[in-house]
Amino acid sequence: MDLELFGMGADEPPRALRCHTFNGTEVTCADARPTDPLGIVNDIRPLGGLPGDGDPLERAAEEGYDSSLEAEANESYTRTERPAQGAVIRAGAGGRLSRAPSGGGSVYPCAESIFPPSGYETSALAGEIPENYLTLEFVHGYRGHDARHNLFYNAQGQMVFHAAAVGVVMDPSTRSQRFFQHHSDDIICLAIHPNHDIVATGQVGVDPVIHVWRTSDCALLASIRGFHKVGSLARFPRGLESSEQYGPDGLCASSKNTLDSSPMLGSHGAVFPRSDTCINPRLLRLYADRPLSRVAEVQCARVCNFWRPGKVPVGIGALSFNKDGTQLGTVGLDPRHSIALYDWETGADVAGGMCKGTLLASAPGGTKRIYCCAYSPFDGRFIAGGDQLLKFFTLEEGELFGTAAAYSHGARKGFAASTVLCLCFTPDGCTYAGTKGGCVYKYEEGGVKALKKYDGVHQGPVSELIFCNDYLISGGKDGKVHFHNTFMINRFTIDLSKVCESLVDDNCNALCYSAGRACYVRALCMGETSKKLAVGVATSAVFEFDVSSETSFKTGRELVLQGHAAAMDSVKKVMSGEVWGLDCHPTKGLYATCGDDRSLRLWSCSERKLLAIRKLKGRGRTVAFHPRGAQLAVGCVKGELLVLDIETSKLVASMSCGGRIHTCRYSPCGKLLAVAVGNVVKIYDSTKGVNGQYVKLEDCVGSTGDVLHLDWTKDSHYIMADTSTGELRAWEAADGDSAPFAHGSEAVDSEWHTSTCLTAWGAQGIWPEASNSIQDINACCRSHRGHWRDGDQVLAATDDFGGLRLFRYPVDVGRANFTEYHGHSAHVTNCSFTYNDKYLITVGGGDRCVFQWRHMEANEADEDTDEEDNHTYEEGKGNREVAMVQTGMVNGEAEYEPVAAADGYPNPNKNHSLAELKARRGYKSPMTGRPVMGQIHVPTGFEVDAKTTYEQSQETMRLDWVSGYRGWDARQNLFYTLGTQIAYPAAAFGVCYDPATNTQRFITDDPESDDVAEGNTDDILCMARHPNKTVFATGEIGRRPKIIVWDATNMQEMAQMAGFHRRAVLSMCFSPGDGNYLASVGKDNDHSVALYDWQKEELLTTFAGDQNPVLCVSWSPFDGTLVTTGVKHVKFCPELTSPSKPITKGARVKPKKGIISKKGKIQNFYTATFIARGKTVVGTRGGELYVFDGTQLMHAIKAHKVNVAMRAAK
Repeated sequence: MDLELFGMGADEPPRALRCHTFNGTEVTCADARPTDPLGIVNDIRPLGGLPGDGDPLERAAEEGYDSSLEAEANESYTRTERPAQGAVIRAGAGGRLSRAPSGGGSVYPCAESIFPPSGYETSALAGEIPENYLTLEFVHGYRGHDARHNLFYNAQGQMVFHAAAVGVVMDPSTRSQRFFQHHSDDIICLAIHPNHDIVATGQVGVDPVIHVWRTSDCALLASIRGFHKVGSLARFPRGLESSEQYGPDGLCASSKNTLDSSPMLGSHGAVFPRSDTCINPRLLRLYADRPLSRVAEVQCARVCNFWRPGKVPVGIGALSFNKDGTQLGTVGLDPRHSIALYDWETGADVAGGMCKGTLLASAPGGTKRIYCCAYSPFDGRFIAGGDQLLKFFTLEEGELFGTAAAYSHGARKGFAASTVLCLCFTPDGCTYAGTKGGCVYKYEEGGVKALKKYDGVHQGPVSELIFCNDYLISGGKDGKVHFHNTFMINRFTIDLSKVCESLVDDNCNALCYSAGRACYVRALCMGETSKKLAVGVATSAVFEFDVSSETSFKTGRELVLQGHAAAMDSVKKVMSGEVWGLDCHPTKGLYATCGDDRSLRLWSCSERKLLAIRKLKGRGRTVAFHPRGAQLAVGCVKGELLVLDIETSKLVASMSCGGRIHTCRYSPCGKLLAVAVGNVVKIYDSTKGVNGQYVKLEDCVGSTGDVLHLDWTKDSHYIMADTSTGELRAWEAADGDSAPFAHGSEAVDSEWHTSTCLTAWGAQGIWPEASNSIQDINACCRSHRGHWRDGDQVLAATDDFGGLRLFRYPVDVGRANFTEYHGHSAHVTNCSFTYNDKYLITVGGGDRCVFQWRHMEANEADEDTDEEDNHTYEEGKGNREVAMVQTGMVNGEAEYEPVAAADGYPNPNKNHSLAELKARRGYKSPMTGRPVMGQIHVPTGFEVDAKTTYEQSQETMRLDWVSGYRGWDARQNLFYTLGTQIAYPAAAFGVCYDPATNTQRFITDDPESDDVAEGNTDDILCMARHPNKTVFATGEIGRRPKIIVWDATNMQEMAQMAGFHRRAVLSMCFSPGDGNYLASVGKDNDHSVALYDWQKEELLTTFAGDQNPVLCVSWSPFDGTLVTTGVKHVKFCPELTSPSKPITKGARVKPKKGIISKKGKIQNFYTATFIARGKTVVGTRGGELYVFDGTQLMHAIKAHKVNVAMRAAK
């Protein structure tokens, strides 16, 4: 064998040469350098390279540099090994965060700060697997930065693609998805079967697997593994001092008795199955899975030592089915880019009930990267294209023979071996290949010669080619999709950069991340009817176009899907960037994310789509919603803090925090904002800022490591933080003083609004036994509904190993059991429950995907009904925030007027024609300062009578009739009075209608009276009737909604309560019997219940209803039990009042959750009534009547086909 010596450097000649024999072939190596203990340092390889490389006689094309391809080649799929979980420990002692960890690891500082709240006893169910569970509902993301030709339509017209470790089947018309979740790591390639129902997906990993599955039901059909894998990399026995100790077979003579004399060679080196030994794969590049004694060629490559034991990940780089779908061709990402052909439908695994495939043949693809592969549908050849490589393989008698494409015959025409990125075939049997340089080659039918070269098809790489309906369609890095005829004449073009600029949100801001830049096209696919074109781009977005004609795409276009994008690391030359920022809206089904792609995004849970995107100046790291939900704070890596209005995306405040921001969080009261900057927590006042700035109040110091997570107490008094060094600290927000953790201390006994600190008492049992880093777990969050002391809540935790775990909360045991979910690859950086616990949102770091999980309780009905029963009332007059402007001074006090932003600001110094109208001094028209005033002039000859023109009109109006009734979002609001009249609400009026006389009477404010307003002043949402049937209560919407109690006999107000509820009063009821008490439910985040002595207008007590909307409150006339019903809950307050048991001021009320068990389903409960003492009947959305005995469901009776609203009658 001819050998080439290289690698010593031109100015450093080899000192001495030694000869060694590998399978009868002499290999000459330079003598050892002093730093090389094994005596092998120089690089020696056979001339011509590895079998499978291109023809060395062919001229290589000058294609220039492409950063995306270099980043793709440098992509790393290394994963951290998951630490051992360890056994469940019921006691608090022995956990990883305890003072004596059972695994023997170091003790973290937080061990001295973990104390249970006073009076709390660990539940018998603590540490058990939770009954709640998660199902994946939607994935925002698409693998585009290092994958291509991975987007298809199946036979049903649904899109098939992959994101993270999930195969996705999506119906764009309904925005619904289903998932294939059998992969354990990143999927980087996908191929579709000719029947357009079966697909194959390949992943990365130490032992990468290829799964074949059906898109119609996501059923697994075959799992293929074993060939494209890495062997164990190990060292030879110690004590070797020179390479002369190796025998002719390449083994150490002194260790032959312990080694397998016939080692198998995997794609990463020589593996000795019965030992810990492996020859460095950079020393030997050999045929895979063949005995060393049969190898004919050896390549020695740059070696300094034999590697220590470990695993190096590889992967499946490309896949393709043949014409009839019986064979599956695969290409590995190992150093030899091995090619394997399988009969995937054979080799049944009896135990697993699936196929595992039969290897038909294999061959090395070459040392250069292979980017694409495809079976020719005409001659059955397997074709692979890569880095200045295109090879045509034929299968003959179990052997795979490859021939490189020929270009030399066309040298005068500029033909040269080029980097091939995509392949397609035309009906004439020819093969077309798109190249890195932007040209397309056409190759002869059944041969290997290039017939024609089409230059300048794209500016930059041609990344995708498909043929459909007489069009050859190409996509490139320049962001253009060209439609060519068979002669490569361009018919029309879709310019994605222009498309992105035309896609805008409700505020006319760009909705696509790629707006203003070229979209790197990675995949194209035409639908079965050839009327739809799907386009996948590198920024994790998928578009769909109507291409039924050559101009229809201009109007028929849609951004189907969009995830966070990768970012180029200009130093490491890799595609990097992660997503860390995540927070859910406090009252709506919305959430926000931000990442290293310098974008802030707002998403909708119900619509399952991106609502808005805003570009940031730096990499985003954290987001936090204000408790009122109108504003959003964004913290960036370089220390910039931005506050934006979520409706308009306009900047509200901006400031520099002076260091890297890790997290930020508003206090529950909304006044304070805590920002973690390095190891300091900075407290800002969000209400006192000027010129777009918040006012910094205090610095909370003392942490030895970076602050990672923050939690506030419900009263906004304390703030808690965990750090990168394992500390757990707390401070008083008012002055920044440290608050100690100790038994009975306020910091320990306070009610915490959230639970995101990983080392807090309530999360101590989530840590694995063998965890050796405080950052093995990245985030955790607690659900909202119920109370943690009753065991109603769960805790979700995400880790560095792609896992999402669900625990019972509090996790106050040493190590708890859990339910684990997979889908993300590598580290999952953050998680958050939506305001009503309906969804759990997670974000991936390396995969940059956003996962929306459906959170379900045990026996919960899988119904998407929450939104229809959850209304917002921000359009109400009392809820609107009105912009005001100072228009002048009156008696030394500033005078303000409302103004709409679109109409400009009034100018008090320019009244235009008001002077001409001789208006009295100080009079201001509502049109003052508006542009129209400059066009208003007094008609010629018009005489003005100043005395009468501006005096108050002497005419009056009286309300005579109201047509309407509030029914679309209200219930239980129609009653008979003591007589025959009907009482109900309409707009802001309480109405009494007399059918006998066809007349109406109203309770409303008299606009001509200067007295205190009587009646409601905004839309009435709920109504209640007193047991005497003459007194009624009406509750309205508004920022501070009022409850009016009035007499139907004279339509006069009797009492007015306001100040506690927020946004709206949802439901009310009087206590039975004497009706002295009034219960009401508000629209705040907890849907709080208030109990009033309405005759005294006195608030007696309050308690939290539920995080989900409370739709009805009812009071039992038999035993005084108060029942609240609503979205996904029914709760009981047993025997709340009776004639002998009045409600005292400040009384503590603790509702009990209704126990549904297996006799029914958790669904929306609309109303409740009572049939006996302790017997409650509840109406459900499913049309059933649920009969409760106490809090336990006893019977479920099918009554209607729709939801039930009822009232018991004697």
